[in-house]
Amino acid sequence: MNLKNKNQNKILEFKNVKVKYHTPEKEILAIKNLTFDVYNEEFVTILGPSGSGKSTVLSIISGLLPITDGEFNLNISSENSNQKQNVGYMFQRDYLFGWRTIEQNVFLGLEIKKLLNDKTKNYAIELLKKYGLGDFLKSYPNELSGGMRQKVALIRTLAVNPKILLLDEPFSALDFQTRINLADEVRKIIKNEHKTAILVSHDISEAISISDRIIVFSKRPSVVKKIFKIDFESKKLTLHEKRNHKRFNEYFDSIWSEMSEV
Repeated sequence: MNLKNKNQNKILEFKNVKVKYHTPEKEILAIKNLTFDVYNEEFVTILGPSGSGKSTVLSIISGLLPITDGEFNLNISSENSNQKQNVGYMFQRDYLFGWRTIEQNVFLGLEIKKLLNDKTKNYAIELLKKYGLGDFLKSYPNELSGGMRQKVALIRTLAVNPKILLLDEPFSALDFQTRINLADEVRKIIKNEHKTAILVSHDISEAISISDRIIVFSKRPSVVKKIFKIDFESKKLTLHEKRNHKRFNEYFDSIWSEMSEV
């Protein structure tokens, strides 16, 4: 991805963002002066220890959680300026309904957002066909493998045509080989559909192989500890090929060092 003229391509901005939680007993500072940007069509992974606010950031971006202080900007040039309409969320589990066909499951987001019509139905079906699920339109979730189910979940998210995709450890429940293959396919789909993606992960290897940049959070109250730009020279390498690239271990050691000091 070309990140020249960054200000023109900036889609997300966090500027000295602070988030506090209140309980009956005390006030908890979860995020402290968090500052970073995300650029259009970039694939970014957020790494950090448990409780460092990674999922909190996704909640802010999706419009589910207000910030306490600082500035958060979502810069989307679109006829639809509704924040929740422009952000799609993919979870750890696929959350497919067993009594609905694959086609009907993919329509679910459109139904909820009251966007279901002939045009959006056709778009969703074309996505399923485009990414190898055309033979399973009338199948049910229990007839698909775990990796295929997660791909259906991604297509369901893409069907509402969001500008930004939030990925909350969507590969964590899969076996190692399926995880690598699916992550590779998900990255290709997101890049092919010209979407911006933000992944939350605990897996350094996964982050290196899938990301354009990696943002490392400190422990709570979190700040950005360091940002790594990931570049393997060739854009055509698979995730498996990246893991065998000479730069992979260099990135891993550097990120591991930062993670060990959080």
